[in-house]
Amino acid sequence: MDPPSHLLTSFTICVLLFLSSPSQADDESPSLENSSSKLVISVCKETLNPSECEETLATIPKARTVRTLNALAHLTLRLAVSYAKESLDFVNEMVKTNTSEPIKQCAFWYREVLASFQSALGELHEDISSANYDIKVAGDNSDSCEEGLAKLPVPSLTARNAQIKLYSSIGFVITSRMDV
Repeated sequence: MDPPSHLLTSFTICVLLFLSSPSQADDESPSLENSSSKLVISVCKETLNPSECEETLATIPKARTVRTLNALAHLTLRLAVSYAKESLDFVNEMVKTNTSEPIKQCAFWYREVLASFQSALGELHEDISSANYDIKVAGDNSDSCEEGLAKLPVPSLTARNAQIKLYSSIGFVITSRMDV
């Protein structure tokens, strides 16, 4: 083979090898397995709903690379506090147009949910047992809202209660592991 043909053949082989090899973009596809850290996956396995846990935590970019329970606890509780605030605002808006007792009670319980998650976030460095307790209480408070809705179903609130319960479950698993 003459040198230009040999060079062209070598170049073609290299290009074909490059194109056929898996790309880094393939490794970063949005599948849950690739987008969740091993820590996230192991925590989620212990929650009330493992698949929803992974989907929820996959929305936090830093959760993909988190290596410690403490860091994962902070990320999760910040998300829980944000969602609880948004949900409280949602319920308070509902109260303006629907003054039924179950809706008013949910507004009360969502103030408690928010306070519990905020308290837990502040306690992570000081008292893991208290943080664990407050996280559990937040979930119990959303259950209380849901119980009040038995006579007056409100699907949008039921969905929020389920999400709060999930955050509570995730946080409870994480802080239970930290409390060892």
